Amino acid sequence: MPGTITAFATLITAVGGLIVILNTNGCLKSEEIKQVPIKTEPVINYDSIATALATQWVEDIKTKNLDELVTNSSVPYYADHSILTSLSKVRDYFDIIISGGNHLSDLTSLKVYKSSVLQAKGFDPSSDRIFKNLNLEADPYIAVLGFSGEYTELVFRRTGKTLKIAGFWN
Repeated sequence: MPGTITAFATLITAVGGLIVILNTNGCLKSEEIKQVPIKTEPVINYDSIATALATQWVEDIKTKNLDELVTNSSVPYYADHSILTSLSKVRDYFDIIISGGNHLSDLTSLKVYKSSVLQAKGFDPSSDRIFKNLNLEADPYIAVLGFSGEYTELVFRRTGKTLKIAGFWN
């Protein structure tokens, strides 16, 4: 809704800024109307960002791309049953995972949800005591990744105008 309010305020400002002069017949002279550009904020598609990050996360684990796994992470980071408080700890955690070999089968499904949608479906990650300590916005994005009958969830944190991965669990 903030984007709608901003766009509406911009439109009102633009209309107020028009200089309209009527000729003697009461008609507008089109050459006397000053054009004021309307600036709007671009709409950010967080679903697409989360989908791309989740796909990249799977690829980075398979290719053992430790640098990208850390770059796309944000702390505090939920690492299955604990919270990692620094990116160096995230790096150490992923180093252990990827040095142990590739345990991911092929990705068979990927769906991104808002936390509130999952709650409505009966899955409420916000009730998890560790999940509550991640300092996420009120309704974070969560990706559910399917791997041949097993599932992994990624949770995302907004950082500026993008998302970063704030953790995962199976």
